[in-house]
Amino acid sequence: MKITSTLKRFGLRNYSLLDKCASRLGGKNLQFKNRDGTIVFLKTGQGAAAKSLFRERIALEWLEDKRINVPKVLNYFDDKSDGAIYLLLSALKGSAAQKIADLDKKEILRTVATALKQFHSISVDGSGNLWTLDNDLDHIRDYLKFNLIKRRNFQKANKGKTPEDVYSYLLQMRGKLSNRVIVHGDYCLPNILIAKNSYGFLDVGNCGPGDPYKDFSAMEVSIARNFGREWIKFFYKYYGGTKEIDMFKVQYYQLIDQFGYHLDIDKYLELFND
Repeated sequence: MKITSTLKRFGLRNYSLLDKCASRLGGKNLQFKNRDGTIVFLKTGQGAAAKSLFRERIALEWLEDKRINVPKVLNYFDDKSDGAIYLLLSALKGSAAQKIADLDKKEILRTVATALKQFHSISVDGSGNLWTLDNDLDHIRDYLKFNLIKRRNFQKANKGKTPEDVYSYLLQMRGKLSNRVIVHGDYCLPNILIAKNSYGFLDVGNCGPGDPYKDFSAMEVSIARNFGREWIKFFYKYYGGTKEIDMFKVQYYQLIDQFGYHLDIDKYLELFND
């Protein structure tokens, strides 16, 4: 669908294109601005990207009445002619947490930890259609089935262990992880927007019932990458309730992430976009 017809379909005739970029799964993310300053985002894609957008829509609509500041689904269109999905979202105020210039790192991490505590306080009731650890493991199974992991790079990063070795370990230890809270699913600094008196959450397509360590693990990696590992302790301090960090759980989820890091994305898209 061309931009002009997209604007017409979604009633955005008075909007102009501000920015666009490609998603990792081959979709497009478009940013539009109205004459009155209103900004909206349109995400679109086919194949693997379409499946991700469908999941994001389900999560956002489920979170809408949970007193969590997330983008609102303004419109959704499933184009049966070519399999493309179009997801129109409202914009949130603020800047990505790692880019905040007028707060020191401790205050940023205090806000990030407070925001996560709020997310984890959501009841798991009625969350049966959301993403879970079992879905993560099913994805890994499919990666192995279709030989989509860059094996040499994976083994180099995992002390010689093959993808099959790690997958077997993940299955063996699955029972040690809980489903007691609603996790964000990709809780990194760029996915938390901080404004003067508020904060909001982006990219919640993988949220669902899970173990809080899924979010702790992702945030550890993000803090280390953006601020340095010495700042991780402040995140845990402000989150509270973690007298001792369970390194088994941190490392469990980081092993899951290894499959995403070493995914042959070209082969993946070729296979799942057909």
